Amino acid sequence: MAAAAPAATAAMAGSSVRRCRLTVVRRTWAEDLQARYLDDPESGPCPLLSQGQSWLIDGPVDAGVPPRGMCGTAWAAIAPRLASGGECAAPAEGGPRLLSCGDPTRAVIFRVDYDEV
Repeated sequence: MAAAAPAATAAMAGSSVRRCRLTVVRRTWAEDLQARYLDDPESGPCPLLSQGQSWLIDGPVDAGVPPRGMCGTAWAAIAPRLASGGECAAPAEGGPRLLSCGDPTRAVIFRVDYDEV
């Protein structure tokens, strides 16, 4: 069951900012690679995030401060690609896009949807 976390930060009053929503769309698990290369070969998929979890990013993006309930390592990997000029920045072609954390044996894939406020 998806649990929506509160906004990462509040929008600045009186200013027009872009906001985005991060949603976990898939948790991967390379069981064979974990068995071969990790100290804990049975660690399984990411224990911190679940498919369907989402976060509204409504205001400045701080790569050092993840939204509540977000894995800090995943946030550090995706925040720089999520933001431009400190706030959510949609790609030039618009529309949603996918970002993922950097864990090679149990990556989490996020869908990013953008809108203007």
